[in-house]
Amino acid sequence: MAIHDWTRIFAGGFHHFHQAWVLRISDQLNRSILPDGYFAAAEQPSGGLYPDVVALETAVQEPGNSEEFNSSGLKQRGGVAVADAPPKVRFTFDSEVVQYAEKADRIAIHNMNGNKVVAIIEVVSPGNKHSGLSFNKFREKVHFLIERGIQILIIDLFPPGIFDPEGIARALQIESESIVPRTTNDEPLSFISLRVSDHVSGFVEFGSVGKDVPTMPLFLNSERYVNVPLNDSYAEAWTSFPRPWQELLESHSP
Repeated sequence: MAIHDWTRIFAGGFHHFHQAWVLRISDQLNRSILPDGYFAAAEQPSGGLYPDVVALETAVQEPGNSEEFNSSGLKQRGGVAVADAPPKVRFTFDSEVVQYAEKADRIAIHNMNGNKVVAIIEVVSPGNKHSGLSFNKFREKVHFLIERGIQILIIDLFPPGIFDPEGIARALQIESESIVPRTTNDEPLSFISLRVSDHVSGFVEFGSVGKDVPTMPLFLNSERYVNVPLNDSYAEAWTSFPRPWQELLESHSP
């Protein structure tokens, strides 16, 4: 389904769609994409630093069966191995600063049910970009997750603004601007998957209003990922979007 121009509707309208889309993405991951041992949930853990979107988790396992786990305790089976089939995106970058793994090895993040958060999906909202303070908090949240070894997929259906003039990938300040790709006038929307290991690798796609939402990789750990066909869940969320708001957005479609 073609992406709509979400700048044409008030923030509350997008928030409504955002909530519905997050649930559809979570359902899709649980229904047919995630391997055994992993599940997705739309929630907001306490503390205020986690995203209030999809959290990907795997149950904490007892020691043993070491052949099934990597050094971080994550199952090796399931998903696609990066070494066998790199994600199919047009743009990539690698950070030059090797520091994240040391921090991640010392800190484990668990929710109240004893499940470890290994990856998240963040759908950017207008509130994340509406002020310098808000955007700085968003950027700090991403860095917080990176430092703890959590894999991240960021979806931004809004064009660059004052605080991310060349797109959110560059504005996150993970690596120098000369390495990180920027948006263009023809493709102002950003989709960024971050693979976190001893450094950060970025897998980036760009999009525009009128084009389908791309399929993006979501990493389970630094070695394996699953492909998330975001367009299907977008279409499902759209079917339940209030009709008057659909008409408002469709009247401005290209």
